[in-house]
Amino acid sequence: MIGIAIKVSKGYATYRVHDVDGWHGMIDTRNTNINDFQNGYAGNNKPIDALEVYYYTPEEVIKGSGYKKAVYHVSPVNGEYFDWQHDNEKDNGQDGYAGVFDMPIDRVQIVIE
Repeated sequence: MIGIAIKVSKGYATYRVHDVDGWHGMIDTRNTNINDFQNGYAGNNKPIDALEVYYYTPEEVIKGSGYKKAVYHVSPVNGEYFDWQHDNEKDNGQDGYAGVFDMPIDRVQIVIE
């Protein structure tokens, strides 16, 4: 995987990827456009090995059912998925992102819960 674009139907999320060049800048789903090579998606045509996502819950959802999180995981190329990551949390064995540096990924699953 060399690039990723994320879109949500309510609220918005920010996300960034890591590759051999390090962490790239945050992308905001309110600006996601796969044709915008500067700000529309995360990645720069190099294998991605980690992903960080944070979901911003809209006020009407908070009032109705509380705060939500992006819950996501990735898999190394031809491997099994790693453990789930919740937003960019760094507790309960989470390190703030999904993936392992120097192990390129080929799949991503994300849910809002």
